[in-house]
Amino acid sequence: MTVNGFAMRIITQCTAIHYVIILSTAILLYTIHSIAYRVTGVVVSTLIVIIANAIRLIITGVTGSISWDAFVIVHDYLWLAGFSLLVLGIWILWAERKFSLTLKNLRRFGIVLTVCTAVYGAIYLAMPLFGGLIAGLASTLFRMLISNPKAGILFNDHRMVYSYTGGTFSANFVTDLMAVALYIGLLVSRWDMRNGVVKRGLVGLAVILCVIATVIAGAGAITVATEKSAAVLFLWTGHGILLSLSICLWWVAQNGWRNTFQKLPEILINQPPNQHQNHCYEYRPDKGCAPLDNQL
Repeated sequence: MTVNGFAMRIITQCTAIHYVIILSTAILLYTIHSIAYRVTGVVVSTLIVIIANAIRLIITGVTGSISWDAFVIVHDYLWLAGFSLLVLGIWILWAERKFSLTLKNLRRFGIVLTVCTAVYGAIYLAMPLFGGLIAGLASTLFRMLISNPKAGILFNDHRMVYSYTGGTFSANFVTDLMAVALYIGLLVSRWDMRNGVVKRGLVGLAVILCVIATVIAGAGAITVATEKSAAVLFLWTGHGILLSLSICLWWVAQNGWRNTFQKLPEILINQPPNQHQNHCYEYRPDKGCAPLDNQL
């Protein structure tokens, strides 16, 4: 694809298919809503993502024709952050049946975007320390996966460098920062100093870091055992899982493990909890909701 004289190679990951899969799965599994509303949500959200991705490609191409450095920033961060927040925003608005561009929604989106950007910038500035931490965690698992005690992973110039008895290779690491930035950004933008929230937030952060290390080690092991294309697919699948995981763990941090798992059966068996039915006095599986002024 060529935009304003700037040539770009469009691969599977550039089609935003993983965002469509993540969003569609989240919508279909939220069975509190009717099947018709869920199917409509999948269709509408998919169209929104496709149109947004087309705009992304055009703007990225124009940016690349002006400056390569600007292209890297837009491609590796801005659009990744934008699409992550777009998916989150679409799902929240769909789930709450409030799919509208109100001032409140725009303000909330702006706060999350600002905080995520600030967190990403802070991590980027501390990249040697952060990258070294992840490389250290991933090295041990990488050695175990390929059964090579001399193997290891080092962080160098925004890339993870793998070494083993058969040679060396490297992979880009910048993409994984977005999962951490999104998670911390969501937590900070709705900051709650309750001890439970802080503890769960720290546990969630530790889980995300461990999953990042696991994805990096797994991609290296796949490269050694098979071929690079399979490792690239694994990495991009891992990126999608990390983005989904960061949103799920943020939800858990806000609501607590017990409340989260208590709500899951209600969602899966299509039984709305009372607190979600403000217009109801009581929910009964056989009769539905009884209005406040017409008690059953």
